[in-house]
Amino acid sequence: MAEDTEINNVIDFTERKLMRLEATFAAEGNVVNAFAMKDALERYIRGDIEIIFSGGLPYAVLPEEGPPELHEES
Repeated sequence: MAEDTEINNVIDFTERKLMRLEATFAAEGNVVNAFAMKDALERYIRGDIEIIFSGGLPYAVLPEEGPPELHEES
């Protein structure tokens, strides 16, 4: 139970940064980038992409796929 509590208390700073960038772009009237941040955030939360930051800007990275599965021929 304590472990579960610790996990629930972790702050995802990537998520918060994307939310701040979305708000900043929207406040500046930069609708295209605001929607891009919203889309990236939704994909990040679903686990479809990973986010890395370089120079303060986010970059979407597709998660690495595991090794290919071997299928026996029938």
